[in-house]
Amino acid sequence: MPGRAPAWGSAQALGQELASRRVPWRVRLLAQVGSTQDLILAAARQGEPEGLCLLADQQVHGRGRAGRSWQAPPGTALMLSLLLRPAGSHPIASLPLVVGLAIARGIEAAGGPQVGLKWPNDCLIGGRKVAGVLVESLWTEEGQAVAVGVGCNLFWDGFLIDEALAQGATALDREGWRGSGSSLAAEVLASLNDHYRSWSELGFPALRPSWLARAEWIGEVVQVGSGTAPVVGRMDGVDDEGRLLISGPDGPVAIAAGDLSPGPNSSVRPARRRG
Repeated sequence: MPGRAPAWGSAQALGQELASRRVPWRVRLLAQVGSTQDLILAAARQGEPEGLCLLADQQVHGRGRAGRSWQAPPGTALMLSLLLRPAGSHPIASLPLVVGLAIARGIEAAGGPQVGLKWPNDCLIGGRKVAGVLVESLWTEEGQAVAVGVGCNLFWDGFLIDEALAQGATALDREGWRGSGSSLAAEVLASLNDHYRSWSELGFPALRPSWLARAEWIGEVVQVGSGTAPVVGRMDGVDDEGRLLISGPDGPVAIAAGDLSPGPNSSVRPARRRG
């Protein structure tokens, strides 16, 4: 129901929990917005310093990669955006992988099931998408700014979920999780802080082994892109910049961006809804 109070407790309580862990994010809880990403990007243009985090109960124009929409009934998903201002020289292209790893570990720290990672920005449980990442950057007078968007499905039981969505996605409660939205938010935000600090100091190479340990489809035949000229080959992992490594007929290829899917004759099959 639009306009009702957010489902994450109070901003003060969440802020105190994060402060006790020395997490510097400035959290604001919002009932209904168009897009937390748009609000963070606007704040960045106005000179807002790093650390502003907007967490919404409902987004009416939420979006993911490639302009795809992210819709969820109020109170059923963790939807947030965080403003970062990286000071180092590490490639921003690796940041979605870092954020995905942070979300996976945050979910598990909150009592959730084991989470796998699909390049470049999806978190999976049992082959189904439970969370996604959107990273957008821009330059302002204060330097580079990055808006990190996170969407994670929490509570689907008792809600009418679109059949097409349920084929390839899931929510934490559908996977047996019985935690609270506030505890999940605290764990994910604390994990984001830890992984962002590690990435800022050491770059993606320091986190790459942990990402690879969770990576889905390594060794499988995959394809990136569609249409007349997709790249098809065996997925070998990712490099130190977060690029996807594929061994194809013409040799190894490093791909910086694209949509990953099972390739022809792959043993990987799209997840199906359980009965």
